[in-house]
Amino acid sequence: MGIRVYRVKDVALVFLGGDNIPAIGPFYNNRDDAVRAINDYLVDFDRLGLTSGQSRCSVIFVKQPEGTYSLVLKRNEVRLEALKNLDELMLMRFRKGLRKRLFVVTSFCLDNSGDIECLALTQGLGAVLLALN
Repeated sequence: MGIRVYRVKDVALVFLGGDNIPAIGPFYNNRDDAVRAINDYLVDFDRLGLTSGQSRCSVIFVKQPEGTYSLVLKRNEVRLEALKNLDELMLMRFRKGLRKRLFVVTSFCLDNSGDIECLALTQGLGAVLLALN
C-alpha cells in the first residue's frame, strides 16, 4: 500500500492525508470478512445517528480488565463499542491523530500480495467522523 500501517492483534491504524487523519478499524485475513464488518459498522452508525452530515460523536477509551482498551463512540447518550483490544501504544497513536478531531472508521485486510489493505483507501468503505472531545 506504500503507507505505514500499525497493527495490534485484530485492530489496524493508518494515517491518511500526510499523517493527519487516523483511520482505524478491525483487521481480517480476507477481504470478504473485512467488507462485511465495515458494512455492519455502517448499519450500527446509522442506528447511532451518525449519518451523513451528522457525524459528530464523543470518543471514549475504556480500560479492559486484561489491560487493553476499547474504543467507544457515544452520541446522544447511546454508546457503541466500536473496537476492542487496543494496546497503549495504539491508543496513544490514535489519540495523537485526533488533534484535528477528524477520523475514519474502516476495515483492514490482507491483499493478494500479503500487505495490509485499508478499505477506506482501496474501496471507499468507511465512515468519516468528527470527535467532539
